[in-house]
Formats: sequence, C-alpha cells, structure tokens
Amino acid sequence: MNANTPANLTGRLALYLLMALICLPAFAKAQEAFLPVITDSVYLKAQAGSYGDRYKQRMKLLPSKHRNDYQEIYNSRWEHVQQVFDKREIYTDKKAMAYMDRLLTTILQANPQLDASNIKGYFSRSAVPNASYIGEGIFLFNLGLLDKMENESQVAFVICHELAHYYLQHSENSIRTYVETVNSPEMQRELKNIKRSEYGRNARLDKLAKGIRFNSRRHSRDHEAEADSMAIVLLKRSPFAASEGLTALALLDRIDSSSVDMATCLPKTFDAAAYPFKPKWIAKSSGLLGGHATLKRDAAMADSLKTHPDCSQRIKLLAPAVNGDTKTSKNPLDATTFAELRARAGREAVAFTWENKQYTNCLYLLLEQLQHKPADPYLVTQMGQVFNAWHAAQRSHTLSRYTDSPSPYNDPNYNTLAQFVQNLYLEDVAAVGYHYLAKFQSQLSQHAPYNETLKESTRILQQ
Repeated sequence: MNANTPANLTGRLALYLLMALICLPAFAKAQEAFLPVITDSVYLKAQAGSYGDRYKQRMKLLPSKHRNDYQEIYNSRWEHVQQVFDKREIYTDKKAMAYMDRLLTTILQANPQLDASNIKGYFSRSAVPNASYIGEGIFLFNLGLLDKMENESQVAFVICHELAHYYLQHSENSIRTYVETVNSPEMQRELKNIKRSEYGRNARLDKLAKGIRFNSRRHSRDHEAEADSMAIVLLKRSPFAASEGLTALALLDRIDSSSVDMATCLPKTFDAAAYPFKPKWIAKSSGLLGGHATLKRDAAMADSLKTHPDCSQRIKLLAPAVNGDTKTSKNPLDATTFAELRARAGREAVAFTWENKQYTNCLYLLLEQLQHKPADPYLVTQMGQVFNAWHAAQRSHTLSRYTDSPSPYNDPNYNTLAQFVQNLYLEDVAAVGYHYLAKFQSQLSQHAPYNETLKESTRILQQ
C-alpha cells in the first residue's frame, strides 16, 4: 500500500495538527517574557492627594507648645511620604494591591479590637529588603523583602510588626520625645554654655548630638521589641502560623549579607572567548586618590549597621510567646498568588532601579537575579541596556551621576562591582556589553527587545 495515498496523507496531516495544538501552549509559555507592570500614575496622584488632606488635618491638631518644632518634623515626614508617591515607588499592580488588602484585612478581622479605618499597606518597588511604617497610616512592604520571604506567614508577621508600630504610635512618641528633649531646660542650658564658650564648640556640639542619637537608637530598639511582641499576639489570633515569626526574624538576621560573590560572578558572567575577562577590571586602584578604605568593626557596630539589628536577641525574647500556637499552615490565604508575586518581585525591583537610573544598583540586582534565572529574556536584555546606557554616560562624562563609588560602608561584594564599573575604559564597556548579549542569540532570537538591544550594542561597538 502506498504511504502517500490521499487517505494516509490526510491522517498524517491530522496527526501533525494535533501535535502542534498540544505543543503550542507549551511553546508559547516558554517564549513568554517578563514585562514590568506599568505604574498607574493617576491612581498615585489621587492617593497622594487624599493623604495630603489627612496631613493638613493633622497639622491643625499639633500642640501649641513647641509647635514650630513639631511642624518642622512632621513637614519633613510628609515630604518623604509625598516622594514615595511622586517618585512612583508604590507598586500599582492590581493583583498585588488586592493581595496586600486581603492580607491586611485577614489580620485586622482576626483582631477586631483594632481600628481599621486609617491604616493602609502598599508594596514598594524598592529593592531594599525592608518594610516600614512611614506615617499618615501608611506602611510599605518592599519588593526586595518579598523576594526573600518563604511563605505567607512570614509576610504576615512583618505586616503585624508594622501594624504594631502604627497602633503603639512609636513614630509619634519618638517625635514627642525628641522635641521635649531638645527643649528641656537641661538641653537649653547646655546649648547656651556651648554658645558662650570660646573653644571646643564643635566638639561639644558633636558630643551632645551623639548623646541624643544614642538615646534615640535605644528607644528605637525598645520599639522594635514592643512591635515584635504585639506582632506575635496579632499573628496568633489570625490564620497564619505564629512560629513563622521566628523564622522570619532568623531570615532577616542574614538578609543583609550578599548572596553573590562578585569576585567570582563577574568573571563568570562577562568572560567571552573573543573578549576575555581581565583581572585588572576588579582590582582596587592603588594611587593616592584610588582604592577604598575598610572599617574595623566590632560585633556591636556590625549589628548596628544592619537593616534589621538585634534579630538573634529578638528571637530569644519572642520564642516563649509563640508557645501554644498550633497552626501549621504556612500559606493559609493564597499560596498561588504569593508564589506569583514573589517570582516577579526581584525583577520588578530591577525595573525600578533602571527607571531611576541607578546603574550600579541595577547591575547588582541583575547579577543576583541571574544566579537563579540565567537566561531570563528580561534580565539578559536589561543587562544589555544598562551597558548601553553606561557607555553613553561614560562618553558624555556623566557616569558619576548614575553610579556608586566604592565605600567602606558598603558590602564588600557591592564594592567589587562598583570598582568594576570604575575600572572599565569606554571601549571595554562597549565590548563587554556586546559579547555578553551575543552569547544568548540562539536562545533569545525571538525576543524583540533583546534583538533591539543587541542591535544598539553592535552599533556602539562599531563606532
């Protein structure tokens, strides 16, 4: 029987079509590339206006005593709140905002003694692994922290911690304490004595300021312990597992440590057969004005410089309070949405640094994300775009506006990256960027943004 008879050809064609229909969704999914969420500027403007009205009402209620001092501090705090909206830091993805509302509502409904009328949470596009209460009933949960969270219960603990700061009025209490301290008779006498003194004014003023900062730091750490304690109480009443509060703190204790060894990562990422990586690109400058100092830090200082200090001690204090909570579900609300948002969080933070032209920070986040997603179309393309912009800035002698210099206060791995940015000549930037992109041609040839970025990189190399 002839294999090419009309009947057999029709059957084979039907089989091919069936296979194509089966494979098409998988192929399309494989070709999907991450796209950052477009910020809803209209929404942010409306929200900022609403909070502005609330702020104006607050200012009318300030104490008459030392009113100018209070006004100056609250003005400064409001300026920060306003910048969060003006600089488009709020993550306006509808699914993310709805999820934050659900998390907050779940916690507040389990704690009906709390007034839920004036508190609102937002995800922030910041890459800093932190959360914060910023005033006016607003707390922010940074995408840089969401990227590191392991489950919903850890997220809920952090939210409960920020709620505690709000309900215990830690910010307002700190402001009042500061104003009362500065205007106390003892402080005023000391300031008058310093003003009358002929010598050592700066040293005495510095000592006085250090004393205020020390007391402020001590009160701040007391506030953290109080917020932790209240957070566990709120969490135990909710569907979330209170024990995950301790694992969240343990995670926060090491979250400031870099996960990327730049001395290894940079050569591995940017070495190319046609343009080998040169060790001198990450070598410290040795001239009079080059290099960067290192700080000798004792354990107390190292802990004080963390984004989240005292975590080990905070865990010890909280452990007894967790006893009695038998809930074991770490994701009792919506594990799927948590996983989806967490998967996007790191790349959304990359997009925010790129939008703000923070090239060194953007490079750092890209290299961190690429450890887990080595051929991600968005990350690879974004890396190429940073190099192209880096070249343009270096050529116009404006690079220092967008990059960070090595500093003794930076993480050593961040300093290695900053040194790399400083060390490359203009022709190196063009070549390294091009050869990095070229390695992905076979994998990303169907990704239009990649092709456009590679085309621009090629043009720069050929200049």
